[in-house]
Amino acid sequence: MDKLSRPSLTSFEGMIWNANHVLSYALDPGIRGIPKGYFMGCAGVVLMSSIQAGFMLSGSVGTGIFLKRDSEGNWSNPVACGMAAVGVGFQIGATSKDVIIFLPNDASVQTFFSSGVTLGAHSDVTIGVGRDLEGAVGVSGSGMAPIISIAYTKGAFVGASMEGALISPRKGANEAFYGAGNGDPEAIIEGKVKFPAHKITMNEELKEKLQKLSMGMTEKIGEAELKKAEQAAAEADKAAATLQTTAASDIVELEDGRKVGATAANQA
Repeated sequence: MDKLSRPSLTSFEGMIWNANHVLSYALDPGIRGIPKGYFMGCAGVVLMSSIQAGFMLSGSVGTGIFLKRDSEGNWSNPVACGMAAVGVGFQIGATSKDVIIFLPNDASVQTFFSSGVTLGAHSDVTIGVGRDLEGAVGVSGSGMAPIISIAYTKGAFVGASMEGALISPRKGANEAFYGAGNGDPEAIIEGKVKFPAHKITMNEELKEKLQKLSMGMTEKIGEAELKKAEQAAAEADKAAATLQTTAASDIVELEDGRKVGATAANQA
């Protein structure tokens, strides 16, 4: 798995590939994992890659996908999203991270659809990670169900403080992947937009991993998936090479009025 080269993050295919890749680490029996309750108890999950601290906006940017979990435990097809942050818990010069963000309830999901979700001091928690830990996404001491952030970096999963980060859907990226007029996040989540079956992606593997993780399973990735991942990475790079600059609808706006385009996030 470590020998695989990541595709560019500028394509939807690449975002799916990276999300599947980080879940491969979460499933790996040789890595201290994530409590299954976080996957079982949440209403949705964001898988964000290439979140990087630096001098650009003195904060962090990233791009990734969101999937919703229904009442029966099934996972939707992915929606593209971006993240912008200023003054979060990353320091200048920090390395890139993969982050899994658990949205606890339908209210947080609806907020994500309508205006984006801003992670605050009272909704974001730093946790200890391990499959044998209690992992229910419940109510915090303040009476609010917490949005939980877990980062994968340097071979381990750790709690991630991301106060001030804004996560928002990327309509332009959705349309580029699902087709013109098919960029509405809620329509994708509700299954009204068909997943483009002709595209070679790791989408099915991604959803299978989410199901296995919610059951507390561990698994080493087999040779068949590794071969498909190589092919999917090549297709993702090919798609990225043909992508045009994202539209204005793809811009993530910060609370102080500054804006970060998805293209900037992709280059982080």
